[in-house]
Amino acid sequence: MKHRLTSMILALAMLVSLLPVFALPADAAQGDLPTAMWVLPSETNGLPARIDVFVSGSTTAATGVGANRITTTTYTCLLCLPGNANASGVMFSWDDGLSASTGSGNFASGACPAPAPGSSETYTFTKDKTVYKYTVTTCQGSADVPAVFIDIDEVNGPTIAQMDADTEHNVTCTGRININGQWYGLSKMKGRGNATWEESLDKKPYNITLDSKINFPGIDSEKTKKWSLLAEVLDHSLLCNRAGYHLAHELGIGQDTNSADVWMNGEYQGCYTVTPKTDSYVPSDGYLIEEDNYKEPSVAEGGDPQFELEGLHGQNGNWASVYNLITVKQLGSNLKNIYGSEDEAINEMHNWLQRAWDHIRFGDQAYRDYIDVASFAKVYLVEEYIKNYDVCAGSLLFHRDGNDPDDKLIAGPLWDLDNAFGSMN
Repeated sequence: MKHRLTSMILALAMLVSLLPVFALPADAAQGDLPTAMWVLPSETNGLPARIDVFVSGSTTAATGVGANRITTTTYTCLLCLPGNANASGVMFSWDDGLSASTGSGNFASGACPAPAPGSSETYTFTKDKTVYKYTVTTCQGSADVPAVFIDIDEVNGPTIAQMDADTEHNVTCTGRININGQWYGLSKMKGRGNATWEESLDKKPYNITLDSKINFPGIDSEKTKKWSLLAEVLDHSLLCNRAGYHLAHELGIGQDTNSADVWMNGEYQGCYTVTPKTDSYVPSDGYLIEEDNYKEPSVAEGGDPQFELEGLHGQNGNWASVYNLITVKQLGSNLKNIYGSEDEAINEMHNWLQRAWDHIRFGDQAYRDYIDVASFAKVYLVEEYIKNYDVCAGSLLFHRDGNDPDDKLIAGPLWDLDNAFGSMN
């Protein structure tokens, strides 16, 4: 995107020096045209990390011919600020040494005020026969929505691009994370999800693990290191999961959530639903399972253990229920010690669940000795009430908090509600 400005244009610029917005910056010959603009963190603007200016499109036009030819490229840009930023203290920075011309004068990098939220400004850079115009519109989120800044260490570990390209979610990034102004270590971050992951082009869902247990702002939960960032790309309202989870949480069959604006390595990712990861609170003698329509890769290839229950069948030809498998999402850490190995623990789980399912499918009232009937009834009623399409296609979670005879299978936490409330992407 390198262009030149002719001597004729230099002369014209001097003639119209009374109009500084069109004047050639005095240091035009000292640097190259900038390739990006950004905002650096400071006490003045209240930002904990860098925010990049997002370029959403560009147009290029040329005037004149031969030596008089001038090429102007106009970039349409967006600056997305968190609600708790001090917008009046936000200054643009850029590389390569040129100054920017605006309607109010010339500004050096680091001292160029950004447009006020809801307004736009054009920043003009010129050199030789080249004119770059960055037309920036500033948006600012609500102060009631927590701001999350993720800094991925792409020097000493996998890059964001590598993580986002991994459909099996095995590539793990590390770094640090700032949540509403507080920094924490980020020991693990990787992709998550199936349909959401496939549908999302530039807003991916993730699971993250922090170095320490925290309470996320606005979420009623125990402290945990494990959190899920749900992209909600199938739900344009961004409300289906949150509304359904709130109802489930109030009934004791789901986890609380909150919305958060997320930036990653300077780039705004969008508004996410944040919730504790579903396996955050699995006791050491318990487990979390999912009735699943997706067939996992083998355990050796990084997939979760899966098995079938006799008499629990899918429907041939229907994509949503070709598989009707039990996926082991989390196995309590002590179960391996109790049964001698992970395989034996899963085998015991399989046998116990088969007995429970046999009582249910044959109408034997002894099923009440295996399942927590109240939680199953609540999940059924909520799924019906919110019109959750995916209830027929898996994503049904259950947990057992111990392995004593009195420990029953509990329905929930409720999960995967972005195709609910009559909303079908």
